[in-house]
Amino acid sequence: MPQLTTSAANPVTAAYASGYLEKLSALLKQLEPRSIEAVGALLHRARAEGRQVFLLGNGGSAALASHIAVDLGKGCSRGRAKRFRVLALTDNTPWLTALANDLSYDEVFSEQLACHAQAGDVVIAISGSGNSKNVLKALELANRTIYTWNVERERDPATLERAGTAAIPARTSSPAASARSRARSAAASRSCCAAPRSTTSSTSTSRSRAAR
Repeated sequence: MPQLTTSAANPVTAAYASGYLEKLSALLKQLEPRSIEAVGALLHRARAEGRQVFLLGNGGSAALASHIAVDLGKGCSRGRAKRFRVLALTDNTPWLTALANDLSYDEVFSEQLACHAQAGDVVIAISGSGNSKNVLKALELANRTIYTWNVERERDPATLERAGTAAIPARTSSPAASARSRARSAAASRSCCAAPRSTTSSTSTSRSRAAR
């Protein structure tokens, strides 16, 4: 991979930008088209069936969750006979902070899902570490209630794999990369009935008995 060279006068040099874009291009080439297709099929089905789509994440991943909700709710819905029913669990600040303050930050997403999620709904969880307790707790609940699918690979994929059933791996190769830069992962959950879990992970699904 190219070195990201900078200068004291301007850290963002043309050489730095070129190296960054090369690294990004190499990372994108690692993505598995078939897994991406499978995620698209899951979302297409959710829209067609009128299922709710939930998104969640922490920090920058929370911003991504909100952004994806906008893309699905506007760009992928306007002018169509079927629209996405989509909600980012990162956006209700009073509820999120009440849960964090009164219960635990580990439960800020799972408690919201417990109120909203029904069999057949979809959950997309985004994480840069793969170990975020509130993300894993939400996916554990999703596996009991809905179908789980991880979309981008985590720094510690094995942790998130146990919460889901399929994957789109995308890792950086630098050994010094931080938890945020070594990989990102998203997981989507869909209510279904005990589908066997795949050994690859980044997208997972599992339907509750109620969905039958």
